[in-house]
Amino acid sequence: IVLISAAGATGKTCLTENLSNELGIPIFDLSKHDPVASNSLTGLLFNSMELSDFTDYSQKLQTGKASMIIDALDEGYIKTTVDGFYAFLDNIVKIAATAQGTPFVLLGRTNVVELATLYFEEQGVKVAFLQIEPFTIDSAKVFIDKHVESEAKERFVEQYKAVRDYIVDAIGGFFKNQSEINHKQYLQFIGYAPVLLAISTLLNRNNNY
Repeated sequence: IVLISAAGATGKTCLTENLSNELGIPIFDLSKHDPVASNSLTGLLFNSMELSDFTDYSQKLQTGKASMIIDALDEGYIKTTVDGFYAFLDNIVKIAATAQGTPFVLLGRTNVVELATLYFEEQGVKVAFLQIEPFTIDSAKVFIDKHVESEAKERFVEQYKAVRDYIVDAIGGFFKNQSEINHKQYLQFIGYAPVLLAISTLLNRNNNY
């Protein structure tokens, strides 16, 4: 099982849709599903397919010829009880424990994905844990540049970059005590996409650099 974790609003849904389109595999979105419990996964498949298709798809999951993306693991956790959530994970384990290849790719916010990772490992399932990290300072500036579309940015390149860098550096002022912890908090904050979109909006609306 591949598990991908990230904070909210970091592009998990876009990643999910892109993976689905590129690889041709279905998405089970827990944010749009009823509270999960025992047999929620197999029940969904059984109710969504003809019996012959259900049998064929289940075998393909086992033999590495098919995969499924399960998105919004954290929302699935919130909407049910702890026992119900673990029962849902047991349903995944039942398929994945003896499967070839990668039958499942799971995405969600960090705490719940870490919880699921530990549970799968306890059940003897081989897992790969991936994390979507915040943008670095350099990549954050590239992100901002791509979202600022004012003509003034092209005409006054040096002035634009000076203002952009000033804003990025000034945000660091909110983390005045640059201990290692505070520095890490700053990097996480300035690398968070909604923060960068807010900076881009500011530079688009106020373009007298």
